[in-house]
Amino acid sequence: MDTGEVLDYHVLSKECPKCLLKRSQFTDANKFEEWRLEHVAAGDCDINFEESSPAMEAEGAVVLWNRSIKYHNMRYKWMISDGDSKAFISVQDIYGEDFKVEKLDCVGHVQKRMGRNLIKLKGETKGKLTDGKTIGGRGRLTEPKIKKLQKHYGLAIRQNTIDIPNPTDREIDVAVYTMKKNIIASLHHNISMGDEKKQHRYCPTGDKSWCKWQLDQALGTNLYDGSDCLPEVFLEVLRNVYMNLSDSKLLQRCVRGKTQNAN
Repeated sequence: MDTGEVLDYHVLSKECPKCLLKRSQFTDANKFEEWRLEHVAAGDCDINFEESSPAMEAEGAVVLWNRSIKYHNMRYKWMISDGDSKAFISVQDIYGEDFKVEKLDCVGHVQKRMGRNLIKLKGETKGKLTDGKTIGGRGRLTEPKIKKLQKHYGLAIRQNTIDIPNPTDREIDVAVYTMKKNIIASLHHNISMGDEKKQHRYCPTGDKSWCKWQLDQALGTNLYDGSDCLPEVFLEVLRNVYMNLSDSKLLQRCVRGKTQNAN
């Protein structure tokens, strides 16, 4: 069940404002230590975590999942992850073998993977492509173009998520298929092929389409401008990145459209 409500939270801190203030006021370290011990004994110190900062998320997750039955008489089925698996691994089996916690991916972080992968590809591709030109430069894989491709990839996911509490396996499969289709459409949409009908054949049709070429076909308008499309050689250059980021298991974890940054 997905209620959308905040059921519990836990704050971990490696600093205490009162301690910092008192430390600056005391010139005698021994006197500060005496004050600190009393401060801690009184339960007024905010410091409750002394390990590394990266370990905080995992520790907080363990605290929340461990007390879910005690506090709410329920088990938390999902964890929304930003790609770092440490927190998820820490709670995956917390309820035992009969009830495993499932991982969902934050769609915002998944969208950013496209940008990171394209930047990495650009940096690792040396020399000239098969058309005799480099991967970067004017009309090629520039930073603005990478941002545009990343945005279109994110929209292909977000516009096909399921906004119901408990979707069936069939509904999930349909959503994943539609996401895949739109991800591939977003790639072809941005590659000039000399044949616009072929280029936009995967784009959604009709007067509600995000593709301006398809809108023109439906409405008889002249909105589409393909002047900033990448040369056709990039269809093969970018193919592996798009295939990897349209993996079915990855998209299944995005189907519910959840994000760690709701605001």
